[in-house]
Amino acid sequence: MIRPTRHDIFASIIFLLICALLIFAGWMVMRVYRTLPARVDFDKYPVKGIDISAHNGEIDFDRVREAGYSFVWVKASEGETFRDSRFAANIEAADSAGLRTGAYHYFRFDCDGLLQAMNLTQALDGRMPPMGIAIDVEEEGNATGIPTDVIVARLGVMLDYLNLRGYPVTLYSNKDGYYEYLAEEFSDYPLWICSFTNDNPIEDAPQWTFWQYSHSGRVPGIEGKVDENILR
Repeated sequence: MIRPTRHDIFASIIFLLICALLIFAGWMVMRVYRTLPARVDFDKYPVKGIDISAHNGEIDFDRVREAGYSFVWVKASEGETFRDSRFAANIEAADSAGLRTGAYHYFRFDCDGLLQAMNLTQALDGRMPPMGIAIDVEEEGNATGIPTDVIVARLGVMLDYLNLRGYPVTLYSNKDGYYEYLAEEFSDYPLWICSFTNDNPIEDAPQWTFWQYSHSGRVPGIEGKVDENILR
């Protein structure tokens, strides 16, 4: 039996390390490519907006409006108990600057739908934003291992409660989330789609109303990157 030499073992290790690095580099390139901003025809979709939360810090909404943005989605809450610390300040300042506003809630897969709806309405504190409210339904950052039918049922309970309270609701997701959780049961709701596909964000959802086309926008009045959107 021929035993491998130390040189052979060393060469094999180097080869495996190179393969691993190439796989990792390819994964990183694909990850960056998939999140590059989409090409948008602003002559066709001239109404631009942003979505923000506390992590965007203090915002000069007058400068945002002067830069040509017309609307802003403001994070209000998440799950059963979390409330964005800057929601009230952000939505009041945006309103004062003349921006059209809406409030959004990050839907937690592992939380009761009714309790999430109540958390959102309590965060709104009697406000009825002009654009209504949006429910963010996506896997990014969410709990794993929850069956799709359970998630859909919990979302349905939340939407029933909000509908009874008279809130206009838009549903936000990316393409994967739309097809997994929204397309069959909730396709009659206005859709806010996150997509980096050029020209048309999603072929199979003609009801889309808002398009989030970038996670890396640079907007006057905001430090750092911000999500950018258009209104259809």
